[in-house]
Amino acid sequence: MRETQKRLHPDKFTRTTPYEQQLAADAATFVNRAYAMLERPESRFAYFLSLHYPSDDASSNTDILDPGFLTEMLELNEEIEEFSELLIAVKEKRYEASKLSVSLKELLHRISRDLMAERAKLVAALDEAKWKDAHALLNKYCPNLTDAFEAHDIRCICFLFS
Repeated sequence: MRETQKRLHPDKFTRTTPYEQQLAADAATFVNRAYAMLERPESRFAYFLSLHYPSDDASSNTDILDPGFLTEMLELNEEIEEFSELLIAVKEKRYEASKLSVSLKELLHRISRDLMAERAKLVAALDEAKWKDAHALLNKYCPNLTDAFEAHDIRCICFLFS
């Protein structure tokens, strides 16, 4: 991948025609987008799934999601919100950092365990060509947790407490 990026880098085409420069720029953009998509497991699964189960309607998953999952997501989002409040308290010296470390480790362990279980289900659904199930699994879990962490800017401090 890196080798392809180097070969197609637009700077290597400065002495060519404008048409060839544009082709090189387009090819480099394509390679960079492909790498970005394939780099993360969720986007890689989404791409593979889109080849077999195209979905034009983002709301098509709502009939598949079970109430237990929705309850679990609400609970996890509440835990993330509480952790965010604890993080603010630590910054303001109103809460002991060692207690925060324990809370974070517990939360991350639970989320990690749940994500691994969901990924295993997703891989099984893809292996068995159960496209509708795989589509629902892909869209129901990982993006919501990632969004919750990013909304509270927790992702950047997680490594501090490992």
